[in-house]
Amino acid sequence: MKLKSEQIYILIIFGILLFLGFASLFSNKLTHDFPQGFNANDAFYKYNRAHNLAETSNWKNIEEYTVEGRKDLLQDDSPLAYVLTVVFSSNSKIPDFDAYQLIGIISKILAAFIIYMIIRKFNPKVALISLVIVPFIFIKNNFISFYFGWIPITLAASILILLIWLLLNFELKSAWLILGIIISSVLLTHLSEFYYAILITNIILIYLLIKNKNRKILTKTSYALVIFIILTFYFLPIFINNSLSLAQDKSVVTISALKQPSFPITLLSDFSFFQYFIILGILISFYYCYQHKEKIIYFLPLYILIIISNFPLLGMHDRFYQLRYFWPIIFMIFFGLSIYYIINLILRLKPFKNINDNLQNIIYIILTLLFIILSINLYYTPPSPNSLVVNKDMWEGMQWVKNNIPENKTILIVHGDSYQQHGIFLMFGKVIHQIKDEDYYTKLNSGQISKNYTIRKFIHGYDYYKRTGFFTFEPVKLGKPEWEQTRGWEETNLCDFEYYVIDKPSRFPQVINYNAKIRATLLNNKDFTEIFSNGWYSILKNNNPGADCLGK
Repeated sequence: MKLKSEQIYILIIFGILLFLGFASLFSNKLTHDFPQGFNANDAFYKYNRAHNLAETSNWKNIEEYTVEGRKDLLQDDSPLAYVLTVVFSSNSKIPDFDAYQLIGIISKILAAFIIYMIIRKFNPKVALISLVIVPFIFIKNNFISFYFGWIPITLAASILILLIWLLLNFELKSAWLILGIIISSVLLTHLSEFYYAILITNIILIYLLIKNKNRKILTKTSYALVIFIILTFYFLPIFINNSLSLAQDKSVVTISALKQPSFPITLLSDFSFFQYFIILGILISFYYCYQHKEKIIYFLPLYILIIISNFPLLGMHDRFYQLRYFWPIIFMIFFGLSIYYIINLILRLKPFKNINDNLQNIIYIILTLLFIILSINLYYTPPSPNSLVVNKDMWEGMQWVKNNIPENKTILIVHGDSYQQHGIFLMFGKVIHQIKDEDYYTKLNSGQISKNYTIRKFIHGYDYYKRTGFFTFEPVKLGKPEWEQTRGWEETNLCDFEYYVIDKPSRFPQVINYNAKIRATLLNNKDFTEIFSNGWYSILKNNNPGADCLGK
C-alpha cells in the first residue's frame, strides 16, 4: 500500500518524539544495568511498587521494608501502571526500571496522536499544524514527570486524553463498553485524574444529551457504570476510603492565598515565542465557538483541563500543577487554530488564491516540519540519564544487601551523598536505619567516632490502614507515640547493629576519610568481618551486636 504524504509526515513526527524521549535519557540503549533518570524520592517509591509486585505477585499489602517490616498493611496506591510495568518487563526481558520509564514515554507520545485524531476530525489542516508544539512534551520542565518517576500520573493523563476522544465519538456501537474500561483504567492508575475524568464525562454527556435529546446516551452511560463497578470491584472501597481522607486534608480543598509550587512546573513562558500563538488560538477559539456553537464540544474538555491545571493559583494544592506537563498536548488545537487562521488570511490574498488543496497540504507539512526543527534547535536540552543510583557498583551493592542479608536483621546505612533523597533507601529492599545528617557532620567535625549517634529506623510515613473487611479499614499509626514529633530520631549505640553499609566515595574528602575511619575502627574489632566490598560499598557484619565495638 502506498503511503500518503500525511502518513509519512506522522511517521516522521513519531520518530522525532521517540528520539527526544528515549535517546539521551536511555544513553542510546534500550536496557541498562541500573536505573536511568531517577532523580527524586517519588521515582524510587513509585518504581519500587512495580518491582515489589514483580517479586511477590502481591499488590494487596505495602512493601514490608517501608513499614517496619509489617506485612499486613494495605497498599492503597492505584496499581495499573505498576501491573503494566511488570507485564511489559517480564514479556520483553527489559529490566523493570527501564520498562517503567518506557511506559510513561510511550503513553505520552500516544496521547499526542490521540489529540491529533480529535483535531483532525475538527479540521485536518489545523491538525497538521498542531503537531508543531508536540516536541515540547519532552522540552524543559515537561520532562520533570519522568525524573520524578510520576509515570502513573503520565499514564492516567494519557488515558484521560483517550477518554476525550471517546466522548467525541460516543456514537460508536460499543462506546459504553469502552467508556467503562477507560474510566476504570483512570481510577486504577491515579486518583486525581479520576476526578477530572468524572467531571469531563458528566459535562460532555450532559451537553450531548441536551443537544441530541437522545435517551440512548443515558442507557449507554448506565451500561458503562456497570462495567466500571465490575472492573474496580476490589479497589472501589479503597478509593472511597482515600477520597474521605483527602476530603479531610485542608491543603487539597481549601481556597486561600496563591500556592507556590514545591516542584518545577510548566509555565506558558516555556513555550517561548510559541506562547503568543497559543494565546491567540485560545482567543480565536472563543470567537469560533461563538460563531459555530456546535463545535464547542472540541474545546470544552480542554478548557476544563486548563482551568484545573491552574487551581493552585486559587490557593489549592500544588499537585494540580502536575497536569501542566500535558500543556503541550492540551494546547495543540489552540496553536494549530491560530496558525491556520493566519495562513488562511494570507491565502486569501490575490497572489495565492489559485493554490489547490493538495499544494496547501504540502505547504502546511513543510511549514510544520520547519517549525519543529526550529523548536528543537532552540529549546531542546537532552534529558540527563543521571540518577541517584550513580553507577553499577552502587546498584550491585544495594542488590547484594537485598538478596543476601536475612530478614529481621538490623542494618545501619552510614552516611552517603545519594541518601539526601531518602526514597533511594527502598532499593536495599530491607528495613534499614540511618544516621541523622546533622549529627553525622557534628561527629565528623570533631574527628571522633562516638559510641552514640542520632539514628532512626527508616519508614515511609506514619499513617496507614489495615483492611479488616471488604468495606472496613482500621487506621494504623507506625512507630512510637512520640515519633510524630521526633520523626523517630533517638540516641542509639553504634554497636547495636548486625550489619553496616558504608559508602566509600563521596564528593567531599572529609566524608570519605570519616567513613573510612569508621570502617577501620569496626574492623579492628574481632567481632566484625567484611562480607562484601566493591568500588562503592564496604558491608560489615557484627557477630556480637550490643557489645563494645570501639575498644573504649
